[in-house]
Amino acid sequence: MEMEGYGNEITTITLDDKPLANATIPATLTGRHKVRILLVGKAPRRPQ
Repeated sequence: MEMEGYGNEITTITLDDKPLANATIPATLTGRHKVRILLVGKAPRRPQ
């Protein structure tokens, strides 16, 4: 698994270099795979 950026929002998520629908990894997945998550790059808001 590879993550890039920071924050609490996902810009893109891919599985084996293909877009991953609904940011969900199938429970039936087996074997070795590449997951890449790119975060939006904004810090989460602090509660007031």
